[in-house]
Amino acid sequence: MEMYSPSDFRADVAVGLAFSASPFFEPFAIPLLLEKLRSDLPLAKIDSLKYLSYCTENFGADRMAKHAEAIWNSLRAVIYNLSKEPLFSLASDLSNSKHFQGNAITDEALVLLQKLVSQQNNGFLNSILEDEAVNGLINVITVSGNSQCSPSQQEQKLCAVGNVLSVVAKASTTSCNRVFETVLPRLLGTLGVSSDMSVEDAVARDNNLTCQRQNFNALYLCVEILSACRELAFESVRQSSNSFLSDAWCRMLASFSSSLVKAFACSLVTSANEVYHGADISLRVKGLQILAAFPGAYFPVSKSVFESILVKLVSNVTENFSMTYLWKASLNTLVNIGIFLEEYPVPEKLQSYMAVVVGRIILLISQEDSTMPYALILEAISDISSGGHTFKLRIVQGVQEAILAKFSNVFVCILTYLWVLLDLSAQYESLDCCFYKVYEFNRFCMLNRLVDGDLKSTAELEQLLQCYSNNFQNTKGSEAVSLCFAIDVWDKIQAVTGVSLSDERKNLLLEVAAKFGLVVQELLNAAMMALKLAVAICTEEDQHKIVENAFNVISSNEPFSSDFMPSQLERLQISQDVGNFTRRDEWLISLFASVIIALHPTTPIPHTRAVIQILLTAFLKGHVASAQALGSIVNKMPLKGSELWNSSSFCLDEALDLIFKTSVGSCSDLVLSNSSEISDCLNAVDFQVHCIEGLAWIGKGLLMRGHEKVKDITMIFLKYLVTSSEEDARPDKQSVLETSEEANELPSLRKAAADAFYVFMSDAEDCLNRTFHATVRPLYKQRFFSTVMPILMSAAKKLDSPTLRSMLYLAIGHVISNTPLLAVLTEAKKLLPVLLDVMSLVSEDILNKDLVYNLLLVLSGLLTDKGGQEAAAENAHVIINCLTKLVSYPHKMLVRETAVQCLAAMSGMPYARIYPMRAQVLRALSKVLDDPKRAVRQEAVKCRRSWGTYWYCVLRQGTGI
Repeated sequence: MEMYSPSDFRADVAVGLAFSASPFFEPFAIPLLLEKLRSDLPLAKIDSLKYLSYCTENFGADRMAKHAEAIWNSLRAVIYNLSKEPLFSLASDLSNSKHFQGNAITDEALVLLQKLVSQQNNGFLNSILEDEAVNGLINVITVSGNSQCSPSQQEQKLCAVGNVLSVVAKASTTSCNRVFETVLPRLLGTLGVSSDMSVEDAVARDNNLTCQRQNFNALYLCVEILSACRELAFESVRQSSNSFLSDAWCRMLASFSSSLVKAFACSLVTSANEVYHGADISLRVKGLQILAAFPGAYFPVSKSVFESILVKLVSNVTENFSMTYLWKASLNTLVNIGIFLEEYPVPEKLQSYMAVVVGRIILLISQEDSTMPYALILEAISDISSGGHTFKLRIVQGVQEAILAKFSNVFVCILTYLWVLLDLSAQYESLDCCFYKVYEFNRFCMLNRLVDGDLKSTAELEQLLQCYSNNFQNTKGSEAVSLCFAIDVWDKIQAVTGVSLSDERKNLLLEVAAKFGLVVQELLNAAMMALKLAVAICTEEDQHKIVENAFNVISSNEPFSSDFMPSQLERLQISQDVGNFTRRDEWLISLFASVIIALHPTTPIPHTRAVIQILLTAFLKGHVASAQALGSIVNKMPLKGSELWNSSSFCLDEALDLIFKTSVGSCSDLVLSNSSEISDCLNAVDFQVHCIEGLAWIGKGLLMRGHEKVKDITMIFLKYLVTSSEEDARPDKQSVLETSEEANELPSLRKAAADAFYVFMSDAEDCLNRTFHATVRPLYKQRFFSTVMPILMSAAKKLDSPTLRSMLYLAIGHVISNTPLLAVLTEAKKLLPVLLDVMSLVSEDILNKDLVYNLLLVLSGLLTDKGGQEAAAENAHVIINCLTKLVSYPHKMLVRETAVQCLAAMSGMPYARIYPMRAQVLRALSKVLDDPKRAVRQEAVKCRRSWGTYWYCVLRQGTGI
């Protein structure tokens, strides 16, 4: 025992074994323990009850029978005096499928009582069931018909009697039969349910049963007894026996289960007891759950009764959503029933649950006339899916079908609406006049209804896509469903994009869509994420089918056809005219890019060259998702030709040559040209910005896999930040830019180059991550940091112009803030001065508030590290100057809070370093004490106290006090 038990448990077991070591101890041990049970000390009561349980098991029924009455009298006093549980708390426990839990003394008393009931004969059972407290309460309930409890004493007695009846009912089959024969009929009569009629008579009576005011006390005791007999049935199932089906209590339950379900359900919406409204609802739905979750097939609860329970609960969810407590309780009960069916599967019940619950909830998603808020529908379907994997697979399929249906409806609605508006616009001089007439005179009611319906469908589709992405993305076994979903998406796209429109009508469509906002960016983003997640969980073979289908759809449209694409790409390079996508083309290329992003590295991409050309054309026009897709391709593509990828052995080097020839050459031409050439190229600044933004994602893909070509892309960005800046700073070149009307466009190029370093180092959520199977080389951020930081820091020292330096510092800030802290700590002494300069400079622009916060987090990490503290001590005055400015930073509360925390950390620096700055710190903190945010004020108080305590200790040490 010493080897296998913890010390405190060994002591309890040892004492228990000592009391029950020999049957000869019985005449002395039991009276001693009963006397100890009367102690006022709670621990003494608990010990006594535990040891009595040991003795009950070891002494046997005959010896314990002599003490049964004395033990019951002692237990009676403990249970009835200590069962204090507010009914509101009880309601919470029941609604969460938890059995009532009293205090530790009551729990031990109930354990002992259950052992005695299962051990002793009918005489002991009679003494419990005929007890004055039990009969007295039941008489009050049945005779007076009082439906409410008194505030205190009656609640205590109700909980105690409920505990006793529950323990007795689940102790044995005999005791359960006695409870059903003697106690339960009286309680059921109070609820208007008869227990002594046949099943046929009960069904006939149910048809005429009307809802009436019901007794809360009787309701509670009935639920406790039903819960106990259900536990008894489960115990029989665990022993691989269904003997409970032939028990008397089971047959009785089968006879009145239908009436009992109606009694539980009839007053759910308008609860009879206003005082305990929440508890009343919880008890009723708990009773329905108990009846629905009996083990085995349709006995004692028949199929019709089981389905009626499900129908009632589903109707509460779909119709009574305005009653929050009832809605939540019913939904949780349905989830618990689903969990039960998943754990104890019965084919007949699973089929009923799938049809009544899952099928009805799925139907709500696509229902256009449902009064239930769409957000609640999605919440309900998400909760129901958590009931079991079987239900989740069916729900995933239903959600995807609903997405496809709404996806098609939204597109059809948009096209129909636009055609109607175009026909109307022909009657007026301009499109704006048409808008004015529509709104001013409200003559086109059909059009207005179409607009409202389309906006509603668009919003619902967006919510549905987000729900799918958040709740069903990692569902195992849904690969086949996801394949069908992705294929069907492209089939729908092909169907709705087959409409041929003239250029004039296309432009009008774009203008109308922009004014009415029918196809919002949020909807497109949600659709892209849902499609990416669906493709990501598919196998390589299925992904290949999806890509093939998507390519066929997109290449069948003229802007992306294989015949038109090379010439378009060549013209785009020459003209550098960015142009715009139509809304339809934007959806096409966005969803196509989503498919490419989510592929496995081993998934072959058909027509690789054509795919890259399509994505190149899109990203040169500023389409970010296409650049992300190209980054994913170069991140996952094999180094050499592979039979899996392409029969023509199109490899990574060829892909990079194609990408660099198209995009990098254009960027390099501008960077390496002289000033007059720069001025000539300024009309293509947008094109160059798109090149830089796209190359950033391509470079990120190469960086993550550790490919050496990332150096070439990095050098392009550095030339924008360094080489071009140095030329601009020369006197003979500066005048050219100053006389140019568009010279102010050059900072946008440098800003894009600086932001490219953020793309390199940050963790992307939309692409190039583990979810979408990116190739990630370990420590790639640390390697890039150690390579590029010396170059950036060296360039920063050579720049004098604050305007030019700001973009370089912005790039440095992105690199430092996104590098793992341990790598930064190794270079703390070199980086800290630069970090402070960067933080001071970027804090001047409100757009950099997140970067300022991230840099402050790096600084706080340095201040808490031993090596970083040494570097901080050498730059204490610079750090404090920077922090005293940031404690009043108006644009972000977290910046102010973190700056104050860093000041508090600075109070522990050497005295000689920080003493000259003490007055400055206290002045800054005095202003922070009036900060509008409480968290900042609290940190300011702590910081002021830490500085005051520090100087008090210093003065004491100096004066020797």
